[in-house]
Amino acid sequence: MSIRSKLLIPLLLLAACVLASMHFIAFDTLKKTLVAERISSEQRALSLLALAIAPDVQASDLAKIHETMGESKAQHSWWRSLTLTSPAGLRLYPLLQSNTQPGSNLRLTAPVSAAGRRLGELSMEVDQETLVAPALSVVYGLEVVVALILILGTMAVVGLQTRMVISPLRRLVEASNLLSKGQYDVVLPPSSADEVGNLVSAFEIMRSSVANREAALTESEGRFRDLAESASDWFWETDTDYRLTFVSDRIGAILGVKPSAILGYTYFDVGLSDFDADLARTHADDLANHRPFRDLMFHIGPVDGKDEKIVRISGMPFYDQDSAFIGYRGIGADVTREARAEERARQAQLELADQHAQLERLVEERTEALKQAQIEALQASRMASVGQLAAGIAHEINTPIQYVGDNLAFIQSAAEAVFPLLSEARALAESWRVGEGDAGKTEEFLQHYDAAGLDFLMEETLPAVTQSLEGVAQVARIVLSMKEFSHPGTSQKTAVDINRALDSTLVVCRNTWKHVARMETRFDPALPLVNCHPGEMNQVFLNLIVNAAHAIEESGKPLPGTITAETALCGDWAEIRISDSGTGISDEIAQHIFDPFFTTKEVGKGTGQGLAICYDVVVNKHGGQIVVGGEPEHGAIFTIRIPVG
Repeated sequence: MSIRSKLLIPLLLLAACVLASMHFIAFDTLKKTLVAERISSEQRALSLLALAIAPDVQASDLAKIHETMGESKAQHSWWRSLTLTSPAGLRLYPLLQSNTQPGSNLRLTAPVSAAGRRLGELSMEVDQETLVAPALSVVYGLEVVVALILILGTMAVVGLQTRMVISPLRRLVEASNLLSKGQYDVVLPPSSADEVGNLVSAFEIMRSSVANREAALTESEGRFRDLAESASDWFWETDTDYRLTFVSDRIGAILGVKPSAILGYTYFDVGLSDFDADLARTHADDLANHRPFRDLMFHIGPVDGKDEKIVRISGMPFYDQDSAFIGYRGIGADVTREARAEERARQAQLELADQHAQLERLVEERTEALKQAQIEALQASRMASVGQLAAGIAHEINTPIQYVGDNLAFIQSAAEAVFPLLSEARALAESWRVGEGDAGKTEEFLQHYDAAGLDFLMEETLPAVTQSLEGVAQVARIVLSMKEFSHPGTSQKTAVDINRALDSTLVVCRNTWKHVARMETRFDPALPLVNCHPGEMNQVFLNLIVNAAHAIEESGKPLPGTITAETALCGDWAEIRISDSGTGISDEIAQHIFDPFFTTKEVGKGTGQGLAICYDVVVNKHGGQIVVGGEPEHGAIFTIRIPVG
């Protein structure tokens, strides 16, 4: 389809849409308006006629009525009938029934009245088609005129487009064909100030650019040949069968042959297939799939021989303008010296790598031994702490054990008093069951009952049992906390309930702080399990709580003080805070408080290792943070943050 047709068809469709819109909307509305106006005019004419004959009807002058109505009907040829009837329904005009032809007749009526009295009714039938024919002829004529204007306008627009757009484009197409054949002196359409003129200007620029580029390409080709002849590498090109069709002269100096001697051969023929069969198969697969390759190295000549050459080639597939594969183009280089130097360096690197691996094994063994020593030292420190707390733990266990023993002794004496009464009651009940009951034996049993104090035993035995069970639970809780605290754990982190671990530590060291401080705990119930080393974290908690108790004891403030243990979830971090109501820590001491062997206690009371261990466990082993805060004279606050995951 030509561009003229492509322009004409949309315009014709647009004109057709405009005509259809006008016919079905504008013209139809106009036609209805004209018809309504025409009918309204006839209604007014009929009303005027009724007004004119009203005096004659009132005077009952039939002759005058017939004369007036006959003249009116003659003047209106499209009136099919004209009738005057009295209020009683009598026909006054015409006297005889008129024959009206069936069709699209329209009946109009008008009352005849005088002095407010109805004298009759005037009616007529109008041929609607005849009535509106003049109006319709005007509308149809207007439609024809508009259609002609649209068609002629469309043809004029297409003609102008042909002259101003299509013809210059055809000349540009002819110029393009000549330009593709290398003719640059083509005649172009005259330039103008519109889009076609811009296209002509752009084509002129393109013609000049193509001519300049061809000249530059010719110059570049000569430059490339000069560079290829002077370069230390060689350039090559193959056909679709991967046979060399071009090599630069440099290859002759490298291989000691004339370049023309290897034309028609492939790189497989000159040594690639003999060097490495796997490499040859991989390269053949790249060639078969037209994939580019880079830095392909192989030997030419006998390995380690006098004439051995190690070459490296890289190539890219190239295609014609129809995207059909033509062959490969690439570059080659003699890398014999570099390859041998690289081989020597590789051997030296392998030897160095072996030495490095041996050194790494030694370091790993020493590191593992050091880690084991650290674990053992930490466990020893934890067990030493347990040993220091043993007396307090024994006291914590001894207290519930004492009242458990007392309660059991009471229960034993109660049982010794109750069991004989139970036997006597059973014998008494049996005698009454068989009808041999004796009131004297019953009275004797009641005396024994009162003497044994059974009411007192019944009242005190159950509380004694409850207290004993509570004591056993307290002992079990202490033992369980001690077990969890002193467990050596593993080298791997595990998911730990920090709230429970902190609570267990508080139980283990309770005897250390209960005489000097009240313990307040605010554990976050929403704190998730934290991935950490439980035994080492327990040691951190113990060191901080014991330090807090010692700080309160040595502060000189009224006892008991307050130790607060808190946990909270802060984003992706679990936060543990231990605070006390001692004298606090000054800024000067806070700068060195986590240094190994640093202590503020008297000689023999502190080793300076407690907080250093806390810092190592929290920061180095868990990737967390431990900071000290608080105000002097108002107590210290140690805050630990470790990642949850």
